Amino acid sequence: MGFIKRTVCPCCKSKEDQKVLLEEYFNSNYFKHWIDHIASKPAGGYRPEVEEILDEKYEITKCGNCGLIYQSIIPDSELLHKAYESWYDQDENLRFNLSLDNRRVKIQRFLTEVYSFIQFYNQPVNRIKVMDFGMGWSEWSIAARSLGLEPIGLEISPSKVKYASSLGFEAQTLEQQEESSVDFINTEQVFEHLDEPFEYLQNLVRLLKPGGVVKLSVPNGSKIEENLKKYDFNSEEGFRKLNPVNPIEHLNCYNTESLVSLGKSCGLRPVELIKYDFQKSRKVFRPLNALKELARSIKHYNIDQFNKLNGPTLIFFQK
Repeated sequence: MGFIKRTVCPCCKSKEDQKVLLEEYFNSNYFKHWIDHIASKPAGGYRPEVEEILDEKYEITKCGNCGLIYQSIIPDSELLHKAYESWYDQDENLRFNLSLDNRRVKIQRFLTEVYSFIQFYNQPVNRIKVMDFGMGWSEWSIAARSLGLEPIGLEISPSKVKYASSLGFEAQTLEQQEESSVDFINTEQVFEHLDEPFEYLQNLVRLLKPGGVVKLSVPNGSKIEENLKKYDFNSEEGFRKLNPVNPIEHLNCYNTESLVSLGKSCGLRPVELIKYDFQKSRKVFRPLNALKELARSIKHYNIDQFNKLNGPTLIFFQK
């Protein structure tokens, strides 16, 4: 268990013009609030595995070729698994995601999204095959199923797989999927976590049918260079402002340009699909009038205008 060094950009694979923006050690005051927040034991002190990382370096690098900002020193797979399943309280995470306000806003937004794709694809729902890659707490899969689709869920977190199973979703693996078999792939807050985003996206493209669509939605990193100069991880405000480069967790930080570059490098093109009306999406979700409410909010959108909002960086790509 430990760290590995990424020596090339994980998205465009460029070795040239990789500029280090920040270097700090985990044992510095720069990270004190973050360490206390995610890694402390109820009885005091830190978990043993956290003690082991304190002498490691946190390094933020910017790719001059595609604009991606990324952690160049990252946890290996064993440490990543330990961090997600042990350092973060999964029960607390689930309670937050099941809270009424948070849950209904998410599902309403995903209902809008799923319904929009059904309209875009213009096929009977029983002929549309969709996949939820990194399904998390299953909100997108719930929305897809409520509109008549049968989503394939992919998830590796044991706690999330168990929860998905309780809802009737069976988590599968990439290896179980057939090439050119899927019409739409959802990835919601996934690609910031991946050690090799280019390779993962290539695999997803392989599964898409010709004309199929993949959604990439990630934390908005458009202001991260500015925020790195103003904040650190030793305050609650800094913790929020620097979330797109959260240590251990958010390995890749995208803006619109770097996300478009990733898609194009895998042979995809951005496609306009929907525009969210965030005011409507905050209404209490009522299943009986869901389609009526959703139909009112669906419009074509401009990618750059959408991503200037305070939401995630989100782009739909077509094969």
